[in-house]
Amino acid sequence: MLPYKVTGKYESLIVALSKVGTDADCGEATLLKPIASCFRSAGSSVVEFDCVLSLKSWRWKGVSKNERINILVHAKESIRRADHVLLKSTVCVNYFTGTADAPLLLQAFHYDYDPEPFDHPLFHMQVTNRCIALTAADIASLEVRLPIEGAPPVLRCARVPTCDMTLASVLLCLAADHVGGTIFNEFMEKICELQADLPQPAIELLGNSLGAPVRNVRSSHWFRLPAVAGAVNPA
Repeated sequence: MLPYKVTGKYESLIVALSKVGTDADCGEATLLKPIASCFRSAGSSVVEFDCVLSLKSWRWKGVSKNERINILVHAKESIRRADHVLLKSTVCVNYFTGTADAPLLLQAFHYDYDPEPFDHPLFHMQVTNRCIALTAADIASLEVRLPIEGAPPVLRCARVPTCDMTLASVLLCLAADHVGGTIFNEFMEKICELQADLPQPAIELLGNSLGAPVRNVRSSHWFRLPAVAGAVNPA
């Protein structure tokens, strides 16, 4: 498995988010299972991280006083055991109305990092209409309610290039949207500190394409180039 110096950073991420939510009277953060139980071997060379997090009754936005929503996060990341390189990441985020009896799905995103497909941006977001899949036992454990009826259909094939939106980045953006204020600055400092020791995605080709100094940040840079020495995206 992975050493605690790696797994412990994931735990610290959730602890930091829970603390900032509570300190700002924004809402609570609850894990489906302990972080240590979220890691499993996937063969001899890869470790998979699979985590579900519930943000219950969080503020609609940082300045809201009364409006509340429920947020569900499901993160799946693949990490190379030998050098702790992040191989893949998918983070799904669902937003639900705060109505206890009949919640509605407000928005559903998933953020992907996958260096393999040539026709997918290296980091991208897709809008979906799918609720994160939970078992009846999961729902009871998290004390959440999911919509009974399906959401209206959406076009799921559109991929919008993004920055690195692996788990730590997604949690940072959630805090920016819903906590806000000066306390967010403290949280961002903590996240930046933790990110330095978390498994890192391999972004050498993206870096080479952007160049130094960066010439532009057009979407073409986010598509994987052939692994040719010195390859530079001409866009």
